[in-house]
Amino acid sequence: VKEDGSRDTFAVHRGFVQVSDTDITILSDVSEAKDEIDVPRAERALAEAEQALSADADDAGAAYDKARAEVRIRVAAGE
Repeated sequence: VKEDGSRDTFAVHRGFVQVSDTDITILSDVSEAKDEIDVPRAERALAEAEQALSADADDAGAAYDKARAEVRIRVAAGE
């Protein structure tokens, strides 16, 4: 949260976020600002991951892709 009450929101994938007082440190291979998330692309990725999981419920890659897409969609929606 910024001094003016606004906030920056990020989706962080495969990493760590450390928050202390007024400092935030993100250590991640990928992080995306809320305003930079391509929602239609995230929705397509979610559908593809769900389809892959319906064919193979143990597909770890598809499970990761699904979780990532869900995070991107939630962050873009402001959740």
